[in-house]
Amino acid sequence: MVVPMRDLPWLLGLTSLLLGPSALAGTTADTCPTEVCDASSCTVVDGPCGWPCGDLSVLEVHASTGGLSDAERRCVAGAWETVSSTAARAPFHEVLAVDAAARGDWESWDRYTMQHLEVTSAPEVLCGDLVALEPRAEAGWLGAGEVACLERRRRTSVVPEERLLASRLLIRNAQHRFDRHTWHALVQHHFVSVAPNDRWMAADVAASLTLSEAREVSATATELLSQDAGPGAVTLRAAADLSRLASAGPEERASIAEVHLQAATFGVGADWSVGVCAAAASVDRCCVEQLADQPACAVASHDREPRAARRCAGPSATPRAMLGMLSAEERSCLGTAMVLAGGLADQRALSALLRADAWAAGDLSRWEQLAVLHLERVDPNDPDVSLALARHRSNTGGTSQQILTLVDAALEGSRRWSTVDRARREAELHTLRVDALTREWHEARAMAALHPTVAKTAYAEQRRQQVLDAMAVASRQRSAASVALGER
Repeated sequence: MVVPMRDLPWLLGLTSLLLGPSALAGTTADTCPTEVCDASSCTVVDGPCGWPCGDLSVLEVHASTGGLSDAERRCVAGAWETVSSTAARAPFHEVLAVDAAARGDWESWDRYTMQHLEVTSAPEVLCGDLVALEPRAEAGWLGAGEVACLERRRRTSVVPEERLLASRLLIRNAQHRFDRHTWHALVQHHFVSVAPNDRWMAADVAASLTLSEAREVSATATELLSQDAGPGAVTLRAAADLSRLASAGPEERASIAEVHLQAATFGVGADWSVGVCAAAASVDRCCVEQLADQPACAVASHDREPRAARRCAGPSATPRAMLGMLSAEERSCLGTAMVLAGGLADQRALSALLRADAWAAGDLSRWEQLAVLHLERVDPNDPDVSLALARHRSNTGGTSQQILTLVDAALEGSRRWSTVDRARREAELHTLRVDALTREWHEARAMAALHPTVAKTAYAEQRRQQVLDAMAVASRQRSAASVALGER
């Protein structure tokens, strides 16, 4: 990979990202920076090298193309290890890291970066208030010390929120310094190691990639997925493919839709993948029967997208909601439109958009509040929302009574479902009922054992019998679901 000379000052951000102003300019052959100290301070001056490094300004050019010879690389590494001053080490580290990046050797780049960070002080005061650094990161104005400090916090902080924000600041700073090499490396590290499900950053990345970059990142993410890199690779590929859609032709859009539909069907980041598929094709094309229970596909049950959705969030409101990419302003507009909508169909469709966005964004608390609001104000008999909320509360420690109430509401509205869906979903509802009743039985048995009375023992036995009856019903429902699926 050859780096144009105009990009050299930005390469890897090593001049501005880690080391400050370049110390390489003006260095002559047979001289290297040398530290000279007096009683009060140290100064870096040109002095004799003692090793055949050659002209460091020439080495800088060689490094930009990954063209350092083994002898040159050993020489520069020797200089790095010999000089004691941090300021004097900077130019040697810069040459090594630029060369490693140009060769695509990110492992070596990472090692050189960490070595430099280990010997720089980068006191926490330089990035103590992460929020205060946001305006300067947005302008690409973070100094070398601040960036080194952020790099250290991104790698070592035990607080996930700190690592997330530090990583975001580094990415934004590199982006606004037009440092694409560093930006790519930081983005990949962000999704794979820092925040695999960062939907906000995914939206930002999707808007920032060029078409060629998007294709390259998509291929990289696909390769990472083949190596079981985890959910971060799914997010990275989704962001890249969303960027590709902006200029993709019909064949490429169809290819993207097919890749993500297959990924969703096989459970690879299903919520993300089905959203990208919908953005590339259509909701109906992607919310197939196997994915019907995906929260993102709540929007698929509505015949049309309300005009208010386009007014609030533009023509791509539905796929963006399925990906959790609606802004706070767009959500507020949609919420107001839902309250003011005159027809039930529009209210249900807008509620589905808001719920899909909350779920895809990973904000389960907001999703739960919207689901409750839907059942209280929009459609109390909606079996899909009742089932989804019962499932959610069963998984997150909701009370038995809450779950049983939701199960009853879903069963009451189950006539809206098709025959196959009804059999399968009713079987799940009865299983949720068994789980909730079992929990009540265990609680009643514990109370009877702790304070044994005739009434408490009888109540515990009553609960046990309810569990047995519910288990028998659930078994019959599972058999009915199996038959319905076999006849399909």
